[in-house]
Amino acid sequence: MTDVKHTLRGGEPQSQYSIPFFQGCINRMLTSFHKYGHVKTAVTVIDCIESSRQRVRKYQESGNTEFLMDAANYLMMEYMHPSHEKAHFDAESRSPGRVTKSGRITVKHSEDL
Repeated sequence: MTDVKHTLRGGEPQSQYSIPFFQGCINRMLTSFHKYGHVKTAVTVIDCIESSRQRVRKYQESGNTEFLMDAANYLMMEYMHPSHEKAHFDAESRSPGRVTKSGRITVKHSEDL
């Protein structure tokens, strides 16, 4: 088996993503492998969507950003092994919009809000 190293790469502007965030997610997944076992097995008994929601709530309560990495990892696990019967990827789908801090749904550019 060939050992292939992957490097996280992005483009410009680098202000649009966080390599430390993604690296933190990867580090936690590797630790979890030794602690809990293989993702493929975990998704047969774990509700990844609800586990992600739980981590977001924990972040909202505590402010600990590690919970955001954990939430993202559960969503990645769902992506890798979908539980939804109609799971698919369609890059052409329309965005449902974003929710502003005042609770309004919008598709406007941030500078236009």
